[in-house]
Amino acid sequence: MASLRRILSCSENSLIVALASNPKKLELVAEAELCRRSLLRFVTEAWSLIEPKTPLRSDWLFRALCDHLQAVSEGRIAKLLITVPPGSGKSSLVSVLWPCWEWARAPERRWMFASYSLDLSTRDSIRRRFVIGSDWYRERYGGMFALSSDQNVKREFSNNKLGFMVATSVGGTVTGRRADRLVVDDPHSTAEAESDIVRRGVLDWIDRTWSTRGNESVREVVIMQRVHEDDVAAHLLAQGGWHHLKIPLEHDGLPRTTSIGWSDPRTVQGEVISSERWPSERLTELKKRLGPYGASSQLQQEPSPLGGGIIKSAWLKQWRMSDRQPGHISTMNGQYQFDPMRALRFAVVDPAVSNHTIGERKLADPDYTVIAAFVLFPATQGPILALLDLVRGRIEGPDIVPRIQAMHTQWRFSFVALESVGFQLALFQDARR
Repeated sequence: MASLRRILSCSENSLIVALASNPKKLELVAEAELCRRSLLRFVTEAWSLIEPKTPLRSDWLFRALCDHLQAVSEGRIAKLLITVPPGSGKSSLVSVLWPCWEWARAPERRWMFASYSLDLSTRDSIRRRFVIGSDWYRERYGGMFALSSDQNVKREFSNNKLGFMVATSVGGTVTGRRADRLVVDDPHSTAEAESDIVRRGVLDWIDRTWSTRGNESVREVVIMQRVHEDDVAAHLLAQGGWHHLKIPLEHDGLPRTTSIGWSDPRTVQGEVISSERWPSERLTELKKRLGPYGASSQLQQEPSPLGGGIIKSAWLKQWRMSDRQPGHISTMNGQYQFDPMRALRFAVVDPAVSNHTIGERKLADPDYTVIAAFVLFPATQGPILALLDLVRGRIEGPDIVPRIQAMHTQWRFSFVALESVGFQLALFQDARR
C-alpha cells in the first residue's frame, strides 16, 4: 500500500485520501498512472483489446518504437521517420495505441491520420474509438474526458476537451483542420510504387497539403516500409530535419544509433530482428516472392539491392579499349578483339528537362543531359555490351541535337533512342530530320 501511495504522490494527493479505504481501486489507479508514464507499459496492458488472438512480442524492435514515439510526445523529437519491415505491428502501435495513450495524458490533443488507403485509415480509426470506449480504458482514464455525441463517426470523433481524431487518405481532403499530431502510416501502395505519376502525386500531397495542417507545436510521424528510391522516405530525408529510425529485417553490419540514445542491439551481420516473427523458412519464401527489389526495399529498407536488381553489379566490369578509332581492331583489357565498326552500335539519349535558369532564376542543381554510345559484339561466353563513348553535361536544348549529330558522325549508329516526353518530343523530331 505504501508503494502505491508513493506512485500517486506526484499526481493527486487528495485522491490518495479518497481511495485509502478501497485498496483495489487504489491499485487500479496506480496501474493507470504507471501506464500513463510509459507508452510501452500502456501498450503491453492494452494490446489484447485490439489483438486478442495475437500475443504481443515485446522484443527490442517494439521497445525501440515505443521509446521513439514517447520521445515525440515529450517534445524531444519534432519529426520522426520510421522505416521498418512489414509484420512489425506498426499500425497497431503508431495509429491506434499511441494516440489513445496520449489522450490519457492530454485529451485536448488534436490528431490527423493518413494512409494510402482510406479503408486502412478507417479501420484504425474504428480501433482507436474501440479502445477509448472499452471498459479497460474508461476504468482508468474515463474521468479525464468523454467522447462527444455530436461528432462520433467512423473516421472522425472528438471529446469534451476539444481534442479530435480525424482519419483520411493520402490525397484526401484535409482543409479546414489543424492538428497537434500528424501521422502518416504507409503513404504508398506497394502495387503502385513503380508508377511515377502516382508516386509524384503522393509527394506533392505531402508537401503542399499535409505539411500545412499542423499548428505551431505540431509533431509529425511517418512510418512506412521502403518501396522505391524516390518514395516519401527518400523525399523527407532529402529535405532534412527528420529523425530517422531505420531498422532492416536482417542486420546489415552497420552500427546504427539515434539521438535519444538508442542503438541497434544486433552485432552479427544477417541477424534477423526476431527469429520468432521471421523464422528462416518464412523469410526464404518471403524473399523469393518479393524478388530482389521488393526484398531489399520492404525488408531491408534499401530500395536499391546491394548486388543489383535486374542488372547485377557483378556483371559490370571496368575496361579500356586499346584503340577507340573507328575501323581499327580494338582489344578490351587484352582479352577480346573486335572492330567497333563491324559490330552493332547504338546510342541512348536522356535529355535534361531543366536548364541552368528559369527566367531570371538560377537553378542550384540543373539536370544533366546524357548521351551514351554502346557497341554489342559476340564473344565465346555470350554477347558483350560495352560503352564506347559518353557525353554527360548540363547542355541547353538547342545544343543537344548537334552533340548527337557529332557522335553519330564518328560512330555511325544503327539507331538512336531518345526520350520523347514533353519538350523532348521536339528534340526527337529535330534529331530524326
